[in-house]
Amino acid sequence: MHISRPLSVVIAACAAVALSATAAPATAAPAAGPLGIGWAVHPRIDTGLYSGPGLSTPRIGTAWTDDNVAGICQDNDNRGNRMVLGIERPGRNGVQWANTAGYIWDGDIRENTDSLPDCGTV
Repeated sequence: MHISRPLSVVIAACAAVALSATAAPATAAPAAGPLGIGWAVHPRIDTGLYSGPGLSTPRIGTAWTDDNVAGICQDNDNRGNRMVLGIERPGRNGVQWANTAGYIWDGDIRENTDSLPDCGTV
């Protein structure tokens, strides 16, 4: 049985890690930078943002094609499919607030997300 951490706990933990980081080793990707927390990833299609890993959780927003999404960490659903916790930075005027956070299917992201940390460790 797979038990996931609540989205708010993961986001708070990620923010705490990013704010407390002083210097990253030269081989590691930075946890935060001029654009804020996370690593920039881009959806290859319009895709849903889910409140937890898996389709059985509520859809809470959309990550639109080519938007700058902050990839935070990765987790697997109960079928073993990888999902990435992301923050859809731009949002859409009148449709969705900027910085809406949720899980996105890894297959819907252009970049390789293998190096994102596991959501259980951040």
